[in-house]
Amino acid sequence: MNAGPRPTEHEVAVAAHKLVAAYSWQSVDPDRLVAQVREQLAAGAGLAEPYGLERLCERAAAEQLYAACGLPPTTPAAARRREQAYQDVGQYLLAVGPRQLPPPPPDVDWQAVVQDTLQELYLTLVRRQDTRGFLALALVILRRQSAGRWKARKSQSAHEQSLDLTADDPSGAGPAISDVSIEGTRDPYRSVDPQGDREVLLILGRCLQTVEQRTIGLGLYLGLKRREILLVFQDLAGNYDNLRRAVEQRLARCSRVRRLRDPAAPWVPCPVRGCPDPAGGAF
Repeated sequence: MNAGPRPTEHEVAVAAHKLVAAYSWQSVDPDRLVAQVREQLAAGAGLAEPYGLERLCERAAAEQLYAACGLPPTTPAAARRREQAYQDVGQYLLAVGPRQLPPPPPDVDWQAVVQDTLQELYLTLVRRQDTRGFLALALVILRRQSAGRWKARKSQSAHEQSLDLTADDPSGAGPAISDVSIEGTRDPYRSVDPQGDREVLLILGRCLQTVEQRTIGLGLYLGLKRREILLVFQDLAGNYDNLRRAVEQRLARCSRVRRLRDPAAPWVPCPVRGCPDPAGGAF
């Protein structure tokens, strides 16, 4: 079970600190990492495989990251630690993904794939119990996300080719389609409550503070995904996640949104900073 020479305490410390520095991790404690690895070695963990000590360190780090990512945000400190842990996992994926995995499509950068991976990882976390395999799981999801971009690209290309063929051969195009306005192409289910739609759009237009926030808010209201919003507004890519976080935080506290969800609820003066209508009068 325990093949290979036993590393010294100094060698374990060097390997642990080197790993933390390599990925610029902020939520992984290198001293605790050393203690974890020493416990595994004492329990008979083997080092026969190549880079055995480095792999032990990485698995121990995965335990710390798993625990931090699973923290309930019951306090500001816990919320910051959890957010930092996800950023650390993102750093790892951005470093390892391009080295070990096939690249995403040319017009998709790794940062976008990593962000989608972190979102899926968050949803997966509650069902995952193998803490030492946490980083390996993240890589598996990253591979699937990258492959999914290629699959979507191929489907889009095939659809565009079919449209080109139809345009070249009008005989197979079916009945002619009359010109319609944009309003006529809206999802009919979105017109069931036009007053509610108007209220939401007013909230997005007047409660959100910047054009960028309103763009993200409108995209989310229309059910668009991150990549779909960025296909149109590519200049938001570098700040998308911060903008979305700001939008969600403002709307989560907005008294008008609260009243939309529960019309019978009493009005509470809006706590959102810079609210144009904190007293609840008409816009």
